[in-house]
Parts: sequence; C-alpha cells; structure tokens
Amino acid sequence: MVIYLWFLYAALSSIFASLMTIFMKIGLKNLDSLLVTALRTTIVFGLLWIIVIVMHKNKGIMTITNREWIYIFLSALFTCGTWVFYFLALKETDVSKVLAIDRLSIVLTVFLSVVILKEKINLMTIAGIIVLIGGTLLIVFN
Repeated sequence: MVIYLWFLYAALSSIFASLMTIFMKIGLKNLDSLLVTALRTTIVFGLLWIIVIVMHKNKGIMTITNREWIYIFLSALFTCGTWVFYFLALKETDVSKVLAIDRLSIVLTVFLSVVILKEKINLMTIAGIIVLIGGTLLIVFN
C-alpha cells in the first residue's frame, strides 16, 4: 500500500486542527477570545521559529522577493482574520456549528483556485462541494 506524503501531512493537520479546536473551546470558557488568540499566536510564533532554526530553514529569508513578501503579508492578514472570527464564534456557540461553517472555506477555496489559480475541477469535485454545502446546512440547522 502506497501512502502519499501529502496525505499523511493533511491527515496530521486534520488531527492537530481538531485538538486545537477542542482545547481552545475549553480554554475560552472564562477568557476573552481576542486575548487568548493573541497569547496562542505568540506561542505559535516562538514554536515555529524554533522549528525553522533547528531545521536550518532560515537561510532562505534573504532571498524572499518583494512580491513574495506581499503574498506572505496578505496570507498573514487573512490568517489573523480567520483566527479572530473563528474563536469569537467558538466562544458563542457549539463547536460543531462553528466548524461546519468554517469548513465552507473548502468551497470558497476551490472556487478561488479555479478563478485565480486556473486549476481544473471535475464533476466529482462539484458533487463533493454540493455534499459539503448540504452537510453544513444539516449540521447548522438541525
């Protein structure tokens, strides 16, 4: 059986995202979500720099172009927005509802990948998108 590395990484990402959501829901119980998000981001910042330095990935930082910096900045800006709104929503309602709506980002990302990146999709992808939207509606409005 062949296990593709991208699949392993994606599966691990899914596991970490699930655990992050559960621990944040517990951690947000008596705290302000913006404060917790800022603290969490500070910890993530430190951990990532340790990983980058230990793995010697910091050598390429001087070769980053201005155009690449713009996209890094935009990505960071939208990451910040995602985290702020995700944890504000998580503070207000059930994890299942927040997560279902948050995962509609899959639908939007596929659409944007077609429009901006010129990626191709097929009927199975379109069917999957329809199922995702239907599943979201079932979870949120049960």
